[in-house]
Amino acid sequence: MIAFTKAKELDELWHVLKLTEDEEDSIKTTGDTEENTNTDGKHWLVGKLLTTRPFNKDTMIGTMKVIWKLTRGVEIMALEDNLFLFKFLCGKDRDRILEGAPWSFDRHMLMFHDFVGDWRPEEYVFEKVAFWIKIYNLLLGMRTSATRETIGWRLGKLIKVDNGIENGG
Repeated sequence: MIAFTKAKELDELWHVLKLTEDEEDSIKTTGDTEENTNTDGKHWLVGKLLTTRPFNKDTMIGTMKVIWKLTRGVEIMALEDNLFLFKFLCGKDRDRILEGAPWSFDRHMLMFHDFVGDWRPEEYVFEKVAFWIKIYNLLLGMRTSATRETIGWRLGKLIKVDNGIENGG
């Protein structure tokens, strides 16, 4: 064991610490058990609250759980100052939250990224968010799927067009 007198030295050494190939191969994971279900991360998201201001993490976590009204629930863990791991207990809840985006807390955007198990928190990049766009006062003759798609692509990457109101909207 080595004693370090400065936290900075320890931090610098930690960042260069690498496992050898033999050490990496010797790390094994156990299979799913009843206590260990949903550990593959397929229903998980990493989220970032876009703020530099301090906020109460427990309040944010509690608020999101209440307003989402999930079928099976979610476990939310703080990873860093404004970075969170959302462990949804079922895929339908996860999908509903993504489809209902954008979400915010205390007027700050909450952005999501798919969970990638072999990434470190600093590797997640949050630079895009989906928004629903509603267009008002569109000429009656222009209220077609083609027009909506054209406008959508001009604004950014089009994900989905709501054609439920084909004649009126």
